[in-house]
Amino acid sequence: MFKKLSALVVTLVLVGNVSLFSTKAFAEENEVTQTQEMISTLDKYISADDNQFNVSNIPDNVYNEFGTENVNNLLDGVKDLNELAKDGEVIITDNETVYDTDDTSFDVQGGVNKIVWRWYGRQSFMSTSRANSFAYDCRQVSYGAMGVGAVAAYFSFGTTALFGGLTGIYFTKLADDVAMRNSGHTRGIIVNMTWSAAYWTERQ
Repeated sequence: MFKKLSALVVTLVLVGNVSLFSTKAFAEENEVTQTQEMISTLDKYISADDNQFNVSNIPDNVYNEFGTENVNNLLDGVKDLNELAKDGEVIITDNETVYDTDDTSFDVQGGVNKIVWRWYGRQSFMSTSRANSFAYDCRQVSYGAMGVGAVAAYFSFGTTALFGGLTGIYFTKLADDVAMRNSGHTRGIIVNMTWSAAYWTERQ
């Protein structure tokens, strides 16, 4: 059923993805911060109950701060997830996590490999070994030695189109960020990916 979840990302666009191609670290850091701030802000107006996401009235200043199109694109993802839940394809828990109806292992511990869906996108939990493999595959894609399907596979099936429009610069940066986050410890990392491939990493 993750295949159906992944299909909706093709139609969702988060403005700001373009800045990920910037070669300036400061600009990239600012874009990640802005994306996280937008998600954090919108999260205050999004709750989950009875297998549905509920969106409260969002003040105009939120749209003004982050851009109407940016906000609406994320909210479109929420609407699509609600439709999938109504159709019995996914389960939306009260803690705002989305699971495949066939996935009953809800616990996530350090060092595991697992895909967890959120209202804004998905999280790929990677062990140290898997993160190393992911970084390697990203570099191979950036060199043109592998197709984007190799990277998409780490975020569940059916996500190839999500990465199809991205350049080698994007995959080189993604590989570098993953390798840096994965170094110096053994618990693995989390790659947070929005509906349009804007991302940030953190340790498990």
